[in-house]
Amino acid sequence: MRSMRDSQLPEPFRSWIDKQTPLPTEVTFFPRRIDVSLAALRLAFVGVSCLVMGGLFGYVFLLIPADFSVGRLLFFILAFSLLLGIPTLLAHRLWHALVASRDRKANSLRFGIFLASDGLLARLKPNKSFLITWSDFLIAEDWSGSEDIGNTILTIKTKKGEVDLNADYLQVDASSLNEAVYAIRNKKRGN
Repeated sequence: MRSMRDSQLPEPFRSWIDKQTPLPTEVTFFPRRIDVSLAALRLAFVGVSCLVMGGLFGYVFLLIPADFSVGRLLFFILAFSLLLGIPTLLAHRLWHALVASRDRKANSLRFGIFLASDGLLARLKPNKSFLITWSDFLIAEDWSGSEDIGNTILTIKTKKGEVDLNADYLQVDASSLNEAVYAIRNKKRGN
């Protein structure tokens, strides 16, 4: 199943992600898990290590005399970009974790899973939303990778395909999500 940009979401789903608009009372919201300390630790350990390696790599490349071939220059540019890109990515993730933490404290966090009589909206990142109508929803399942991989995935199966969400970013498991969906569907049928 393909994701949608936030601007492509129809109403009422677009209003659910608007920080300025309070969530309607009939919307059940499972917020995204936010771990600022983990993002900071990743930046501190992995990011600093990459910067140190990038510095050493630049020192070796620039100060040790060797032939300046095109291949050597391209290798240096690629490796140095990678070693500077990783800390940049980790700093970006830390920034988003800090903003999400601030939004959570202000009760305006709009990342997570939204449920209402209109359907399900899964949104863990800006401009990457999955809109699932109740007629398309089949079931949510947990999937655990091997010990080597270590990731747990929450898979939402639909008639249009599957949506895989990293369970580390969620505060809900498949059984709780299925219970909430079942309750909303029964309430919808009762009206």
